[in-house]
Amino acid sequence: MKKRKHIGLWILLILVVVLGSLAYWQRENIRAVIMYLQTDEVSSAQQIADNRDRLQSNLKDQYHLTVIAPTMEQSDALLDGTLTTD
Repeated sequence: MKKRKHIGLWILLILVVVLGSLAYWQRENIRAVIMYLQTDEVSSAQQIADNRDRLQSNLKDQYHLTVIAPTMEQSDALLDGTLTTD
């Protein structure tokens, strides 16, 4: 009986180590899933708009380059397939 208990504990330990390694390996994906579950559509759209504005200001300040980002309607049309990249 004692030997079965030791074997069970070793199996449990190995399982914990494997699951921990898998979680460490996929930590960015786990973080993305948690962020997806915590944010709603409005705040996600706001974050995207803020990131676009920040990127455009950085490009203008550092490289004197002005890039016009596609509008949300254009992005949606590209994703739907009703608009081509040309």
